[in-house]
Amino acid sequence: MKKIIAIIAVLGLTIGLSTIFAGEGNSKNGVKLIKAKCGYCHAFSANGKKISSATSGPDLTGIATERGEPFTRIYMVNPEQGRKDFKAIYDKEIKGKYNMKMPSVRLTPSEIDDITAALK
Repeated sequence: MKKIIAIIAVLGLTIGLSTIFAGEGNSKNGVKLIKAKCGYCHAFSANGKKISSATSGPDLTGIATERGEPFTRIYMVNPEQGRKDFKAIYDKEIKGKYNMKMPSVRLTPSEIDDITAALK
């Protein structure tokens, strides 16, 4: 029984890490996903064109390049963990500036890849 629990734990960790440190994405699809799933709260521009002007959260344009992919992916997968893992960035650039905390958004690993590609 302990072996089964250990195997399940390792699989869970592996699946979680593969979501955070995944491969290439489709930036064109990522722009569509950002517009549909993120644009209500976040401003975003792609290819010089404003996709969203929302101000409830930070502007996402270029955030994966500016802050790095791990930051971007962790915030998409688990915003609460992102606030803990990147506390200095959160405290300096996000905390107190917006009316709400980012909610958990259910995204597939391929959607995370696509959104990350669009945020570069």
